[in-house]
Amino acid sequence: MNALKDFHSRMVKLDQFTLETTSNLQELVDTKIVEQTNKIQAVTETFKDALLLSNKTYFLEEMSKHKLIAKEAKKESKIYKQKLEILEN
Repeated sequence: MNALKDFHSRMVKLDQFTLETTSNLQELVDTKIVEQTNKIQAVTETFKDALLLSNKTYFLEEMSKHKLIAKEAKKESKIYKQKLEILEN
């Protein structure tokens, strides 16, 4: 009878140990998942920032090109206007 009680006691302790270990492992896994998720979010945000920056740079370069084209067009327009005035006189 004592052997049965001793066996039962050991099984209860083993069950408690298993539950605690499983709980600790689950907490560790949850912590690692949160850490990895945070790292992924940080990389994603960095990538988004880089993409926005490259888009802004591209936009500014294109605006600069269009301003230069507009400036040249105004210059040519003035020249043609002057030529037209000369031809009219």
